[in-house]
Amino acid sequence: EVVTTKYMTEAVEALINYNPETEFAENVDTMSESIKQLLNVEITRATKDTNIGGIAIKEADYLAIENGEIVNSQADIKQLLLEFADKFIADDYEIITILVGSDADQLLVDELIEYLENSSPFVEVVVYHTNQPVYHYLISAM
Repeated sequence: EVVTTKYMTEAVEALINYNPETEFAENVDTMSESIKQLLNVEITRATKDTNIGGIAIKEADYLAIENGEIVNSQADIKQLLLEFADKFIADDYEIITILVGSDADQLLVDELIEYLENSSPFVEVVVYHTNQPVYHYLISAM
């Protein structure tokens, strides 16, 4: 049996919930249930000017993709990340996992962590440096 995931953040969350001391079927159930709760955010750069779903996208702007749908595009990546941080806090997400890509800015990651942790006493931020080249940031919230 396979735990079906659509996003890299779902695969990471499923693996985090794997328990080698648990029966196979229980592991599959736990791993599958864990990913149902995730909000998935992908941040990457636009390669050309376009308009998708009413969102004007300019080449080299940062794209925000939420659960597979482009929801924002802007030149200021810090502002984009802070808008998502505010959403995570407003929607009472407690665990934010950030997969940091090769083109990410570590100072910006540190600022985001500080902002999230100072904005809510219940937020836990987990960071993995993936060094993958496509997305600057892959973020899940649950």
